[in-house]
Amino acid sequence: MSTPETWDKIYENFSEFNPLDDAFYQRLIQILTDSINDSKSILEVGSGSGYLTSFFQNQKFDSFGMDRSIMPLHVAKEKFNVKNLIQGDMFHIPYKSNSFDVVWNEGVLEHFKFPRNLEACKEMVRVSKKYVIIAVPNKYTIWPVRKTLLKIIGKWPYGYEESYSKNRLVSIMKKAGLEIVDVQGVRILPPIKERKKISDILSLGMLTIPLKKSTIKKLAKKSPSFEKNHSFLTQMFGYEILVIGKKTNHQNH
Repeated sequence: MSTPETWDKIYENFSEFNPLDDAFYQRLIQILTDSINDSKSILEVGSGSGYLTSFFQNQKFDSFGMDRSIMPLHVAKEKFNVKNLIQGDMFHIPYKSNSFDVVWNEGVLEHFKFPRNLEACKEMVRVSKKYVIIAVPNKYTIWPVRKTLLKIIGKWPYGYEESYSKNRLVSIMKKAGLEIVDVQGVRILPPIKERKKISDILSLGMLTIPLKKSTIKKLAKKSPSFEKNHSFLTQMFGYEILVIGKKTNHQNH
């Protein structure tokens, strides 16, 4: 199971996002802003670096970030100047019911087995007024195979992690009481790393494609618009599945 110490170790060496990470976040921003334009407040549960919490803060949302690990909160404050941060547990979110228009996370729910994942989803629903948005790894891609290979050689740093089908995530969110509004995919590109030396070709053994830095930048630049224009393809084969759920009227009372 992933622990707070797992993420403290990862974030203590945080520096910058690479172009592929930037493209990933730009696509997430596109999806989120298109989906929540009638909202004013947003809570990211498991906010990590705080990059997206910062984005919404700069867009004049009442944007809040919550993480259970100290180092991600430090990075969010020092690197991305996030103002509203709190250390908290997604199973006991330290806010009153119906506190935020949008409650969301990316790359969090998959670190917990059933029924804990459902419990976390229900807690997100509790503090939301309108929307709950969740993104998790897609099981029908090359990424879970790569994860298995990295685990075999002891190079997987993220602890316990599951991959999801679209139907599984939709089912959990419906059980939490949400009406499903939309399903999207994110990051159609396969695993890629910068090729710096001849031996980097060995990364193919871990299902990671070594490419020149200039090629990576070109792919990253085109990726968000390609995914937007080919949403069904990205939903099927993208790295992550993102599901948007809406709270029903009776849940707000």
